[in-house]
Amino acid sequence: MREIKISFLMPAHNEEKIIAKTLKNLISLPYKNYEIILGLDGCTDKTEEIVKSFEKKSNKVRHFNFNLRQGKPAVINQIIKKATGEIIIINDTDWIFMVKNKESLKKLLEIFNNPKVGCIADSFSVQYPARKEAGILEIGVMMQNQIWIDYIKEHGNKINGSWIIADKSFSPLIVNIFRKKLYKPNKTLGDDFERFYYIVNSGSKVAITTDPNLPRMTTTGENYKFKELIMIKERTALARYQLKARKMPIKLLSLKFYIYIIKQIPKMDFKEFIGFSLLNLAFLIGLIKNKFKKNLSTKEGWKMRLTR
Repeated sequence: MREIKISFLMPAHNEEKIIAKTLKNLISLPYKNYEIILGLDGCTDKTEEIVKSFEKKSNKVRHFNFNLRQGKPAVINQIIKKATGEIIIINDTDWIFMVKNKESLKKLLEIFNNPKVGCIADSFSVQYPARKEAGILEIGVMMQNQIWIDYIKEHGNKINGSWIIADKSFSPLIVNIFRKKLYKPNKTLGDDFERFYYIVNSGSKVAITTDPNLPRMTTTGENYKFKELIMIKERTALARYQLKARKMPIKLLSLKFYIYIIKQIPKMDFKEFIGFSLLNLAFLIGLIKNKFKKNLSTKEGWKMRLTR
């Protein structure tokens, strides 16, 4: 059976501190039929120099220079035109695509043998407990993500022992692995959520794996500062506002889910509880601050990013 071709897409702006680690991981994947396409958006540091060094090491790496400075969605909208793979994987510069072996990656991609499946999604790509040695705030982020993922896995429609199918009732769902033919240009700060809506509205199914041995994303190892986390959550609140305006609402969480969260709290250790609490405080502050910035454009909103 032929290998499905994968196109990894990576937008980048001044990522000299972390991009080598991400690319080193990607060029060593135990798989043959893939490419890595980078969109360098007005880089003023050594990012391009590092990327060129990887192009010399591997013919799978290509890069294109832009000076759009409109944020990640605008870059993806451009570099996806260069992609030749059937399956697209958005791989942010601060994410590591963890693959145990060739068989596990093939098993992940086999879900696309079902023509009704349009994408693979998780609530968020970065899962806990991938890095228990992380800082308290990052642990809080991963805890929140994992609780939501576990909830979906328990309440979604099972199709076999490794996969479930989710629908709009489980939004927000982030989509970073999908069929190229289903892509539509992204406009908002919530580009991951946009892809989810475009795909389900096309009639395709959204798959979520329940198998912990299949490939997944983890972070390159950054630790957040509290003020940075507030900024990120402020941008998230702005993304929600933009999506709602485009009739792609991120649903309010149900009472059933709040009860589920409460049941998970006693299972947390001290660091997990503190991180989780601080994360929710940052979200509340970000939500309040966003009330005064609803008219920000996607271009302006993307400036609320971590400084590396």
